[in-house]
Amino acid sequence: MDIKFLNVDLEVESTADLSPLVAALGDDVFLLQIRPADGDGDLATFELAEEHGGPDGRILEFCDLIERLPPEAAELWRTAHRRTFDIGYECGDTPPVFESKLTHPTIRRVADLGASLTTTIYPETDPEHQSADDGGVGG
Repeated sequence: MDIKFLNVDLEVESTADLSPLVAALGDDVFLLQIRPADGDGDLATFELAEEHGGPDGRILEFCDLIERLPPEAAELWRTAHRRTFDIGYECGDTPPVFESKLTHPTIRRVADLGASLTTTIYPETDPEHQSADDGGVGG
């Protein structure tokens, strides 16, 4: 199976109610989850509603959305104690070398927004041995 880029999730964790941030991001994102964070507040996880290329393009699109937030939502962003762009990949055994590049303008924008970058690598899935209810990635 080939190594492949899956998606970029944006995770925001705050002691505040993140509902205004969710509302401000609107139809440009899918809200994957919003749940109580460990401790007080909320953890919200988003992905873009439309694909924008690879990780670099998707992170740039998220940056555009965040930079256009209205004041109340922008304040929630600034005061959140975790703001993470999580780049997901599925591992495999081909090709022998796999590269995924983030450009310096993207890294600069992420830093300027006070966010972090994380890479998550999921084990390859074998569709032949995976059922819809086994809880595995891609199922």
